[in-house]
Parts: sequence; C-alpha cells; structure tokens
Amino acid sequence: MSDPKHTAEAVIEHTDPGRMSPVVRAGLEILRANPSPETLQKLLEVQREWEAGEARKAYARALVDLKRDMPTRIAKDKTVHFKSERTGTITHYTHTSLAAVMDAVTPALTQYGFSLAWSPSTGDRGVTVACRLTHASGHYEEASISAPVDTSGNKSPAQGVASTITLLSRYTAL
Repeated sequence: MSDPKHTAEAVIEHTDPGRMSPVVRAGLEILRANPSPETLQKLLEVQREWEAGEARKAYARALVDLKRDMPTRIAKDKTVHFKSERTGTITHYTHTSLAAVMDAVTPALTQYGFSLAWSPSTGDRGVTVACRLTHASGHYEEASISAPVDTSGNKSPAQGVASTITLLSRYTAL
C-alpha cells in the first residue's frame, strides 16, 4: 500500500473451533495483528493436512463399524443360459446382479456415511472400472479392475463394453 495512513488487518474467523488444527489456531492467535500472505498460505497448508488426517481417522472408525454390519452373503438373483451359435457350447450359471449387490450393501453404507461411485474407461486393452468408496468426512479409497470386452453370447461390441462395465462394477463393489 502506498498510502501510509492506510493499514491492512486480516480478520480471520472460524465458526467451528473444533474443526481447526490446534497448530493453526495457535499460529493465528500469535499472528492476529498482521500475518503475512506467506504465513497464511503455510497455515492453510497445515490446516488442509490436519483436515485430511481427521478425515482418514473418521473413515477408519466408520469402516470398522461398516464391516460389522455388512451382509456376509448376497443371494444370486440372475441366471445366464445361452448356446453359442458358432461353437454349439451351452453356457449356464447363476450370479448376483449389480442391482442386488447395491440393494444389499447400500443400507449399511449410508448408515455409516459411505457411498460408492464408479469411473469406467475403455482403452486398447479393454475396459477398466475404478470404484471409489467415499466417506462423508471427505476421505476416499479407490480400487480398479480391468478386463477385455466380453462379446460372448452374440453381444455387439457396444453391448460387450456395457456388460463388462457392469461386471467390473459389481466386482469392485464387492
């Protein structure tokens, strides 16, 4: 500032003192009169690291509770039966659909503040699906799985991609 009669004062308020890092709180008290932008930036970095640590701890606590209440068995609700026109081979099996998996696990997930989301992608090697388990605290963990496009059972290429995405979504959810 070029005018010596003007001074700048940073007013920093936080509505929930329990959500502020003790280090940041102490730093702000010490620097209340005139913190530099560099100091504020460093305190912001400390705050972000502290919040990430708190989110990881909340995630871990909730995950313990979630695992206790997750179903241990999910009924198979789909039957696949087809004969290959090319080879004459008959394929028959039962499995649990993605919808049945989600019906079974969603109540426990939401009870403990969790959600699942998928990010599918395709490439030269087939399909990859990443599944993200996110907690309400903001922490998340992710797992991914890849497979070639399944064009069995006379599926078109697009149907094969969709089928593979569904299959990988179900496996990553489980």
